[in-house]
Amino acid sequence: MATSDTSAPVVSAAAVLAFGRRWSAYGGGPAEDIMVEFGWTSDRFFTELLQLLSTHPPGDLPAPVVASMIEVCRRRIWMGQ
Repeated sequence: MATSDTSAPVVSAAAVLAFGRRWSAYGGGPAEDIMVEFGWTSDRFFTELLQLLSTHPPGDLPAPVVASMIEVCRRRIWMGQ
């Protein structure tokens, strides 16, 4: 997860995937929780999660779950929340 902002907190891919997995069934989680946990806007979180799921989907998740998580990311990015 590369970032050009050196003051941004270092966030592991595993943490992003775990949060995304935990909240996927509920629309991705509240923007406030994302900000508190990662220090990111929800748009940045879902952009990062979408990139992870698209390039390195976790092997322990069934394809339909990954597809559902990708759809949540796309919807949240589109909604801008």
